[in-house]
Amino acid sequence: MDRIIPFLVVVGVIVLGYIVKIIEIGNLNKRITFTKEYRNKFINLCNDIMTNNYFNPNLYYELTEDVINMQEELGDDGIFAYAQDNLKGVAMKDYQLLVNFLPELRTAIREKENSIMAMRLNQSISDCDDMFVRHMGSLSTQIKATKKQVKNPFSCFAEGIKSIVLLPVFLLKWFGIISDFTTLKIKRNLLVKILNFIVILTGFISSLTTIIIGWDEFAEIICNLF
Repeated sequence: MDRIIPFLVVVGVIVLGYIVKIIEIGNLNKRITFTKEYRNKFINLCNDIMTNNYFNPNLYYELTEDVINMQEELGDDGIFAYAQDNLKGVAMKDYQLLVNFLPELRTAIREKENSIMAMRLNQSISDCDDMFVRHMGSLSTQIKATKKQVKNPFSCFAEGIKSIVLLPVFLLKWFGIISDFTTLKIKRNLLVKILNFIVILTGFISSLTTIIIGWDEFAEIICNLF
């Protein structure tokens, strides 16, 4: 019995990790859909402006309502480490392209008559489109990697342990206190990764040892050590 309980605990952690990874794949697919739909609206708005000289206010307002969420979703894919605007004479670090460029589309019809401004608009539109495509590619890569990990019990065990460690963070996310992007930043934090690695390694070794020699013997060893 003292070996069965640790074994069941390990199986439970693996199942938890499997479930978390399946949920993660679903969330990644939702994020791709959100990015794709936003990109389509953005391209339609830009095409109307640049080709038909028509500014669609309804489409613009829809994009503006979701621009903060979209910028957060893009994360590093939507940020230029350094950007310089020669026309305005300013240079910026960590430049959020979408948030800053979208308002410029209000006056794009008038400004595109100027060849220099038209070139600038086309470049900015291309940069935005590139970041959408780049981000969707990044998400697709994550989905492929996660699908492979689902078949690996060791990876699922590690994911189960991480989920237990990060439970307070997930609770804050589920209650709407922090965003998906903030949750992702916390998960990618170096200190959090180190903590996860230590807990995963300790949990794996202790679980394996307990299953092999039994809980009573393992507890005795720990007591002798401390």
